[in-house]
Amino acid sequence: MNLLLGLARVYLPAAFARRRLNRLVAATADAFQRPAPDISGLSYRESLVAFAVFSGDCAEACLSLPEGQHEVRRRLFDAAQAIGQELRRSLRVTTGQQVASALRIAYQALGIAFEGTSYGEVVIPRCLFSSYYSGPVCRVMEALDQGLACGLSGGARLTFFCRITEGSPVCRAVLEPPPAL
Repeated sequence: MNLLLGLARVYLPAAFARRRLNRLVAATADAFQRPAPDISGLSYRESLVAFAVFSGDCAEACLSLPEGQHEVRRRLFDAAQAIGQELRRSLRVTTGQQVASALRIAYQALGIAFEGTSYGEVVIPRCLFSSYYSGPVCRVMEALDQGLACGLSGGARLTFFCRITEGSPVCRAVLEPPPAL
């Protein structure tokens, strides 16, 4: 068992979570080429809500420019992949089971419940963002999930096939292992 992941599952230092959230907010703002919202002085929960509203508004505006969606999704994916790679190094993630544990920890810090033990089916029974995103907005923003999973795993692919934002009681996805070298 990875000791760092084990400790993070029990206790995630607030400063660690806050730094990662600040990084995510800045990366998302850069991907949308908009100024990041000022979340300084907000509680962690208030910061999450401010991020949800901000990212939802940005994605909604992006939907009106279909030709720009691909580029925004690519930038979101790339930014989240870099964050995932940082987490992979800092948490010393090497196995599929550790990828699932790291995703659970990262998602929990974002108000998202993650169920999955390794590569295979993933279930999201609760998601803070589902209160702020429409189905189409969620489809734009899933690039962050996909990039994070790819970075954490060294190349895994996360594909959603059911979404809370589209009327499903849970989100469902498949986490495919990285391609063999």
